[in-house]
Amino acid sequence: MPLSSATEKRVKAWGRVLTKSDHDLSENMADELAKERRQLIQRWGQHPWYWLTAIDPTTTEIVTSGQVDYYPGGRPLILTTDERDDEKPIKPYPNKEYLAHFVDLLVSPAPERRIVLMDKSRQMLVTTTCSLVMDWFCRFYQSRRCLLSKTKLDDSVEVAR
Repeated sequence: MPLSSATEKRVKAWGRVLTKSDHDLSENMADELAKERRQLIQRWGQHPWYWLTAIDPTTTEIVTSGQVDYYPGGRPLILTTDERDDEKPIKPYPNKEYLAHFVDLLVSPAPERRIVLMDKSRQMLVTTTCSLVMDWFCRFYQSRRCLLSKTKLDDSVEVAR
């Protein structure tokens, strides 16, 4: 699926971000890196699930809390905090089936899915996922209306009418 013209403009505007590296690269290597990253951006822009679970194979390290974490297969783009893990709380966005289905609901063009009501508890990543899907739309689409509301069930039912 080709990128929209607006996304193409943004990719071009990113310029050296595509070739940014902690190492000095020859012009040829920088061009190859930029080409690979453009392909990754095109893939990630096809659906928010690809963005949320994306791995950047061109980067293998990330510094979190002053500590360097090494990812031999590539660095995850989206990191979350696991409040239950005191030793290593920063983790990649979880590749869970219920989250993939939730993301599909959020981006479904079906009119009956224009309003999504979700009963949630802590540690389900619902708020994080909603925010990240809105982030994805902002990155890859010209404009989009997004509303995230925290209400009680009775208020939500009233809004849905």
